[in-house]
Amino acid sequence: MQRAGKLWELRDDIREGRSQKRLRAGTIKWIVKVGVNENKVMELDNKYNDINNHPWKLPHFWKGASLSKDMVEMCEEVHSLWQEGMLKRGRLEGELPNSVEVIPPSKIEYKSSLHKYVEEALSFLEDPEIRRIGIWGIVGTGKTTIMKYLNNHDNIDRMFDIVIWVTVPKEWSVVGFQQKIMDRLQLNMGSTTDTEKNTQIIFEELKKKKCLILLDEVCHLIELEKIIGVHDIQNCKVVLASRDRGICRDMDVDQLINVKPLSDDEALKMFKEKVGECINNIPKIIQVAQLLVKECWGLPLLVDKLAKTFKRRGRDIQCWRDGRRSLQIWLNKEGKDEVLELLEFCYNSLDSDAKKDCFLYCALYSEEPEIHIRCLLECWRLEGFIRNDGHEILSHLINVSLLESSGNKKSVKMNKVHRISLMDNELHSLPETPDCRDLLTLLLQRNENLIAIPKLFFTSMCCLRVLDLHGTGIKSLPSSLCNLIVLRGLYLNSCNHLVGLPTDIEALKQLEPYSESIRICFKLCFPGRVQY
Repeated sequence: MQRAGKLWELRDDIREGRSQKRLRAGTIKWIVKVGVNENKVMELDNKYNDINNHPWKLPHFWKGASLSKDMVEMCEEVHSLWQEGMLKRGRLEGELPNSVEVIPPSKIEYKSSLHKYVEEALSFLEDPEIRRIGIWGIVGTGKTTIMKYLNNHDNIDRMFDIVIWVTVPKEWSVVGFQQKIMDRLQLNMGSTTDTEKNTQIIFEELKKKKCLILLDEVCHLIELEKIIGVHDIQNCKVVLASRDRGICRDMDVDQLINVKPLSDDEALKMFKEKVGECINNIPKIIQVAQLLVKECWGLPLLVDKLAKTFKRRGRDIQCWRDGRRSLQIWLNKEGKDEVLELLEFCYNSLDSDAKKDCFLYCALYSEEPEIHIRCLLECWRLEGFIRNDGHEILSHLINVSLLESSGNKKSVKMNKVHRISLMDNELHSLPETPDCRDLLTLLLQRNENLIAIPKLFFTSMCCLRVLDLHGTGIKSLPSSLCNLIVLRGLYLNSCNHLVGLPTDIEALKQLEPYSESIRICFKLCFPGRVQY
């Protein structure tokens, strides 16, 4: 009974101690088996007690012999279930959504100026009467950093069963938004068209939990009541960050937090911390630094990027003065224009055309998705930007904050820079014959609703070198693909409906079969050509 008792405690720990979270089918099945086993154990225990209470009755003697065998078998079953349960508990964190998914901290390490906003948001979240909070301010003031601090804060982990982070893309959709929420909750989307059903699924799951939803970079009105049903969930709170105070008000926030630029002293302190001790005892450099930070308008994002650029100038006062003179900023501009102009200065400070070309190439990618480093380096090589592996350039772009590391060392992303991209745009169709004679790269990946490419679509793309169609719904490729005589990279990963390649594809002499999907297609069409 002692072993069985420990088994039941383990079962209760998994079932009741985590009752607010979803369990996978395998774990639920194990819990049911333990319940059946508990009934058997109790039945055997009753029989055992019955024999002990009447040992003089001869029939019980024969029953006792059979009972001993049953008890041995039951002990083995209890032990087996116990071992299985320990494995379940060990893997449980992989089965359940973590209460908080820690987000790598921002590159901006200076925290004291933002600490008061974090504390203010926490105090609002502790107030049972406040359910929605809006954090607003111009670009670069640190709104995303504040949101990250909130997401990772120990108090938040104690206050809520689950925290859901969503970065809202500029071209957002209801389906895409619901998908992010359901992915975090580990729910299967019922339908990509029945948004009302998806709303009900999300509502039924969220109402079981104390939930915090963090929405970053909101630039459109999001009707949360209609999309995820939060209006009727008492224990659900929302914090949204936006550049537009009007959007916060339209979304019926209970409290507003205005994130204001740093003071000159705060900005200088941050700048000195980012550059390092090399300038602390050089008054003339400090004087230049004071002039530089005044031109950052107190925006931490600009101070950070400018510090990273000037850190490379070392202790040479003349280099600092030259850099100061080359920094042309129009003081009458506000918000995003300042960011872009200072980014332009940092970009122009890159010391080679290869680094500039590699950075500009990243601007083709949409803002939210991370860029896989292996794929990015391969594209740089195919475009002719690099000859080596490119890691040195990649590290440099990260170090000067023109790219942002994702924290997993496998991907990077752009940091609030304009992009030109057709990926992730829910495209359903393409123009018949676009005139794109100078186009070098075309990224159409993850447009699942794109099922056909017009027959003459590639006719006027004679300079195209990289074509990414992975994750699209295409069933075939048009014969005009064979006009891309300088094409070097063709990506067809996860094109699950694609049945083959055009028969004339061997005309593409420069095409290199890098990805597994290309190898498979080539093997089907030309089994003797691809070597493994």
